[in-house]
Amino acid sequence: MANNNTYRLVRLEPRCLADNKSCVCELVIGLIGEDGEGNSAYIDGIWKPEEGEMLMLNDLTAEKSSKIVNQFAADQNWWSSLDSQIKAQKAQPVNAENFEAPEVTLDTTVEPTPEPEPVTPEPVVEDVEEEVNDA
Repeated sequence: MANNNTYRLVRLEPRCLADNKSCVCELVIGLIGEDGEGNSAYIDGIWKPEEGEMLMLNDLTAEKSSKIVNQFAADQNWWSSLDSQIKAQKAQPVNAENFEAPEVTLDTTVEPTPEPEPVTPEPVVEDVEEEVNDA
C-alpha cells in the first residue's frame, strides 16, 4: 500500500553556547506528518554537531539546515515512526456522530460490583502404572 503522508518541518531552534551566542551547540528539530484526512503526528528531537565540529548560526543556510534535518530524521527513523503514529491514530475509536446523551439520574447509593471469587483448579491426579523391576 502506497504511503501518501506528507511531512513538514515545524521546529528548527538553534541553541547556542552561553559564552558564544553565535556557536550552535544543538538544534531542536520537530516534524509533523499528515495523511490528508485529518490525521497527524508530531515528533521532535535534539541534534548535536559531531565531536570537534563547530556550527555557527550563519552556517544554517537552507541547504545546510535541510541536510542536517533530513539526515537526523533518517538516522532516527522518523518517517516510519510518524507513519506508525498516524496508522495507530486511524485505528483509535472515534466519537459517535450526532449522539446526544440522555438525562442520567445519578445514584450514590449503588454498591460496587463485587470482585469474582478466584477459581482454584483441582489438582490433576494421573494414574501411573509403576513398573516393578526384579533385581
